[in-house]
Amino acid sequence: MSQDTQPGRVDRGTIRTIAVLAALMALVLCAGQLARAFAVLFSPDITLTLLAEAPLPITPDAGVTAASVESASVTADFAQSARLLMAAGNVAFAVTALIVGAAAAWLLWAIASGMRFPVTLYRFTLAAGFALALGPLLGTAAQGFGSMEAAHTTNDALGGILLVGFGIDGWGFTIPLVGFAVLALGYVFQAMRRMQRDTEGLV
Repeated sequence: MSQDTQPGRVDRGTIRTIAVLAALMALVLCAGQLARAFAVLFSPDITLTLLAEAPLPITPDAGVTAASVESASVTADFAQSARLLMAAGNVAFAVTALIVGAAAAWLLWAIASGMRFPVTLYRFTLAAGFALALGPLLGTAAQGFGSMEAAHTTNDALGGILLVGFGIDGWGFTIPLVGFAVLALGYVFQAMRRMQRDTEGLV
């Protein structure tokens, strides 16, 4: 990065402050997920929200034609296999937050320090992209299978209303898609950098 394009002193301080805040936020998110994993593994009873299907009684002539339960909050001493899967999901989310936060903080700090921006950006997109693409997928899958195991082992005690399965909300797919987009942008930036290097001096 040339001297003319380096941030000024005030800008460097601002960028580094944002980098520190990004790192701290990542640490808080990571610590929260790890604390949740610890509680899942070692608490006597834990509460999980599991898929369920059961009709609800309705009052005749009240304007309601049908009602049913689609989920149940279950507190129990779940099997160790279910606990391990749920905790593994929390660990995957914790690692994702830590990698993405560290990559963002490193990118900002490198910019403030005058490191070459294209190289810095490429490394950031690789680290953050892979973390965003793989971390939520692995975490969601692990917790999904943990929910299935928990439903399987407690279904008889609840009269068979639980469904041995799991649902994925929109964020479960959106965040990995963002990760793949970040990876694609990284390779585009790298290709542009190589093209610029190869064409230097031709004009």
